[in-house]
Amino acid sequence: MVFDDKRESMEEAGVGPALFPHTRHEELYSCEECHPSIFKKKRGANDVSMKANMDGRFCGTPACHDSIGAFPLYICTRCHINVKQP
Repeated sequence: MVFDDKRESMEEAGVGPALFPHTRHEELYSCEECHPSIFKKKRGANDVSMKANMDGRFCGTPACHDSIGAFPLYICTRCHINVKQP
């Protein structure tokens, strides 16, 4: 899955679209662990943004990338392509 609907914000932050490896997550977790408690199971129904993630929603929930079991959200290159280096 490609998250690219926040182009203006991503451009301002110096990052490209975020790539979500849904297949990889399916190998590790059951659908019920994320749907519908974290993500609605309908394309376009989740207003995912870095602000929402950093506020503990979506990918930033305590069960996901705000846990010791996953890399932290501030490692931009793990999700975003074309990250501009300072």
